[in-house]
Amino acid sequence: SPDKAALRAFDSGRQLFRAEEYPRAEAAFVSFTQRFAKDPLVPEATLFLGQLALIEKKPELALSRLSPLAATANEDVRKRAHYFLAVAHHRLGHDAECQKLLQPLVSEAAPEALAGSLVLLAESSERLGDPREAARLWKQAGNPNAGLAEQLVNGLQGSSPPAEGDQARAALNAFQQAGSLQAMQAAIAQYPFMTEEGFIQA
Repeated sequence: SPDKAALRAFDSGRQLFRAEEYPRAEAAFVSFTQRFAKDPLVPEATLFLGQLALIEKKPELALSRLSPLAATANEDVRKRAHYFLAVAHHRLGHDAECQKLLQPLVSEAAPEALAGSLVLLAESSERLGDPREAARLWKQAGNPNAGLAEQLVNGLQGSSPPAEGDQARAALNAFQQAGSLQAMQAAIAQYPFMTEEGFIQA
């Protein structure tokens, strides 16, 4: 920003955010967007405000704040807005919207951001009723339990009689929540149709 007062105000909000003083950071960025409404840093401040809404567990507010950035001419700002919008949609259970925003970003994601994006996609795939795709994404995300998850999904789809879709999703969800192989096996044991079919030994 060429306006030194605007730059100081923006930097103040950014420092508060980095210090995890979130209420003060939010007040600083709201004040910034009001005082310097035409400043070129307003989209960056708005991105911070969207993140703060997510931190505060207010995904509806995040959508409201970030939606104006979804079609901005600044490609970097637009892509970051799409990511945080995807997070907000995911938290609201809007899984199709989450995937639409996030899938184009995965191929360009930095390594430190890729795993988080893949996890969001995996969870949304599961909720959309595609456990095979969920398992593939968990594996790509580097989840150490993904190989067994994939085996589970393959077994579910090959079982006779076929497992009910909600059973499959419940099983995969239990699977993902388990923190160790032993815990996963205990979770699997809750679903007799799996061990009865013989594709996983609990």
